[in-house]
Amino acid sequence: MEMPWWGSEVALDNYCEPFDGEIVHRDGASYYVPDADQNGEVAPNGYHYGNGYDCAATTRLTLDEAGRLVRTTSVDFEQGFLLARLWYRYVRVSAPTRPRPARVEDAPAPSSIDEAVVVPVPADIASALAAAYRSAIADHRTAGRTFDDTTPVTGIVEYSDLTRSGGQQGGRFTTRAIPTLGGLRCTTSFGQTGRALDEAHALLGDHLFEAYGDAIAVDWWGTRRISVLTRYREEAAMPEVRVFPGPAAWGLGREFAVQRQLLAQLAEPR
Repeated sequence: MEMPWWGSEVALDNYCEPFDGEIVHRDGASYYVPDADQNGEVAPNGYHYGNGYDCAATTRLTLDEAGRLVRTTSVDFEQGFLLARLWYRYVRVSAPTRPRPARVEDAPAPSSIDEAVVVPVPADIASALAAAYRSAIADHRTAGRTFDDTTPVTGIVEYSDLTRSGGQQGGRFTTRAIPTLGGLRCTTSFGQTGRALDEAHALLGDHLFEAYGDAIAVDWWGTRRISVLTRYREEAAMPEVRVFPGPAAWGLGREFAVQRQLLAQLAEPR
C-alpha cells in the first residue's frame, strides 16, 4: 500500500521507511530523531533533523485518548517554501511485519577512491573542463588578492552527483563544496566561468550516461545516478575523471563524510 512518508533524509516517498535513531525528550514533548550518520545533520537543538542544507523536520511522538501511538512529522523545505505535516496512528499487530525490500538507495557507500572507475574522456570534453578549471583558479587568485587570502591554489577537486529522472535526457550536477585539501581546492566558480563549467559538466554527463548506461543503477522512481570525482592540477594538461556508476553512487550520494574522505584521497599526490 502506498503511503506518503518523509524519510530520514527529508525526502518524500510513497512507502514507509524504517530507520534507526533515538527518542529525545525536550520541553515536555518526545521526539524521534534518526541517526545523524544516516541523514547528514541533526540540528543543535537536538530534535530537528535534515540534510544539512535546505530541509529540516521534526517527528513528535504522542499518545491519543485510546493509548495509541501518534507520530507527527513536520517539514520545512527550502526555508519555508514548502511546509508539510503528516500524522500517523499506530496499532499493535500480532503477526510480525515483513521486512522492507532492499532498494538501490540503501546500497553502501564506497570506502576508497580506488573503487572508482577511471574514465577516458574525449579530448573536446576534457579540454572544455580544463579551460573552465583554469579560469576558476585565476578567479580565485584574483579574489584571494582582494581578501588577503594567501592559500596557494594549484588545482581543483570536485565531487558531483549527476542524476537523470525517468529516462529524460536532461540532468544536473550537484557539487559539494570541500575545503582546501593538500594544496588543491574544490571551488565554486565566478561569472563566465560558471557557465563554462556548467556546459563542460553537461558534456561530461552525456558522455558518462552513454558510456556506462548498462552499469547505472535505477531507483524506484526511475532516477539514474552517477557519482563523479574530478581532479585538475595546473601542471597537468587534462583533468582526471573517476566515476561510481553502479549502486555505490546511491550510497555515496547520502554519505557526506565519505564524499569528503574520497576527495581527500583524490587530492593526495599519486
